[in-house]
Amino acid sequence: MVITFVRPLAGPLPLHSVRSREGGRTRPPAALPFHRRAAAPVVPATAASVRPRCSLAIPVAERAALLDAIAAVGPDRGIFGVESATRSRIDALAAALEAATPTAAPVEHLSGLVDGRWRLLYTTLTILGRRRSQLSLSTAAKSGFVTLGELYQNVAVADAVAESVVQFRVLGRVEGAFSITATYTPLSGTRVGVAATGSTLEPPGLAKMLGDNVGLLTQIFDPTGWLDITYLDDAYRLGRDGKGRLFVLEKVAAEGGIGVEDTEGA
Repeated sequence: MVITFVRPLAGPLPLHSVRSREGGRTRPPAALPFHRRAAAPVVPATAASVRPRCSLAIPVAERAALLDAIAAVGPDRGIFGVESATRSRIDALAAALEAATPTAAPVEHLSGLVDGRWRLLYTTLTILGRRRSQLSLSTAAKSGFVTLGELYQNVAVADAVAESVVQFRVLGRVEGAFSITATYTPLSGTRVGVAATGSTLEPPGLAKMLGDNVGLLTQIFDPTGWLDITYLDDAYRLGRDGKGRLFVLEKVAAEGGIGVEDTEGA
C-alpha cells in the first residue's frame, strides 16, 4: 500500500501492513476494535477545493516522468507485483522526485497540504501468492470473486487521525469498503509515528461472507509503525514506511471525510 491523518500527520498512509510470510499459512492477527457506521456520499473535489495555501516550486518534469511510468503499470497499481525492471525504474523516478521536493519539512505543513482525501496511484505494498488466493482477488491477469476498487487515505489534521479505505466489489455485484483508522504523532520534520485504532467493514453483512478474511485484510493494511513523507506538493504526496514500501498518492479533496464513505467507485 498503500498501505496508498488527523492532527499533524501513503501511503500506501498511507496504507501499511503488518509483516507476514508469503506462501505460508496466514493467521489473522488479533482483531482491531471493529466498528460499524452508516455509509454516506463524499462530495467530489473541485479545482478550488484543492488549491494550495502556499506557493511551491514544483519539479514538473520529474513529477510528470513518475506519473507516466505509474500510468503504464495499469489498474493493479503495483499491488499484485510488477516486473523487476519496471519496479526499479519507478523507484528511481520516485527518488529523483523526492530529491526535488518543494517541501523540505512536510510535517510542518500538514494542515496546509496534507489535510484532505488522497487516492492511491501506486505502491510496492503487495498482495501475492497465498494471501491473494485466500482473498480470491481479481488481478489484470487472473480472475477472482473480489475486485479491488479505489484505495483512499483520508487525513484529518485537526484530530491527528488518518483513515485508509479499500473499496471493493464481490462477485461483480456487492460493493463494499474496508477501512482502518489510525492516529499519528510527529516524530521529525519528515516522519510520523502511526498507530491503528480500529477497523470498519461496510456493509456490515459482508463480515459473514468474508469470515476470517477480515482479519487478513487488517493484517495487510494495518498502518502501525512509522511513515516518512518523502515528497509533498499541493496535489501529490510520496511516502515510505518502516518496511521500505513506497506509496504514491494524488489529492482529490481538501477535506478527508473520515467516517463517511461511499462505495460507488469500487
